[in-house]
Amino acid sequence: MCSVGQEGYNFLADAGGYYSNTINWNAAESMSYMVGDFTPSDVEYKTIENGFDQVAYSLAKKYTNIPGSKLWLKNSLVTFKRNNGDGRRYSLQFWNKNRKVYWNVNSDIIILAMPKRSLELLDQKNFFFDKYSSHKLQEHINAVISEPSLKMLMGFEYPWWTEQFGTNAGKSITDLSIRQCYYFGTDPKNSHSLFLSSYNDMRSVTFWKALMRIKDKQSIYEPHPTKIVSQENLKRIFFPVILFLNT
Repeated sequence: MCSVGQEGYNFLADAGGYYSNTINWNAAESMSYMVGDFTPSDVEYKTIENGFDQVAYSLAKKYTNIPGSKLWLKNSLVTFKRNNGDGRRYSLQFWNKNRKVYWNVNSDIIILAMPKRSLELLDQKNFFFDKYSSHKLQEHINAVISEPSLKMLMGFEYPWWTEQFGTNAGKSITDLSIRQCYYFGTDPKNSHSLFLSSYNDMRSVTFWKALMRIKDKQSIYEPHPTKIVSQENLKRIFFPVILFLNT
């Protein structure tokens, strides 16, 4: 076990790409995560064909194939309670966003497969979340550390970074608020390319949240032509930051 000073700690936070890697968390958990994900030079990352949303679609399809199963969309759980007497053990109240009405469902089993924030949005005064009778549950929920993250994706007609920077794939890391940039491969059927222009977390997320506070409904995310940033233009600008490029 070794220790680093403040400058070393800041370097690990900036150069690692993720501020969440240097927060105060369980050492036993973080050790296996860091060694398995970042240490080996031959780490190979794989994705699911057609995107990770296929996981949700696959689960939904397998579930709806079961006789008597059905999915109700645009419904949010509000609260639930114990039923007195015979019948199902619990009664769940939902809010239907389309019809703007509340409706109830009776069930014997409830599975709250939700993240911390979703649990907090449920009725905290019911028997399950009551802070006096369920103080142990509240301790467990409060032990979860929220780690905000934000990604910005940009699409281009061609991968301009291959000509300007000689980069075919990989990532760049900086201590600016964009934190990480990922250069993905180009579609072999055409020249269209996807660029993850920012992958950031923790304290850098607040920088981008200001752009999301739009009171009116005017869209500012319509496609716009951009002036391609070139190596020549970058030479005219001085960047007092740490910059790592994988080419």
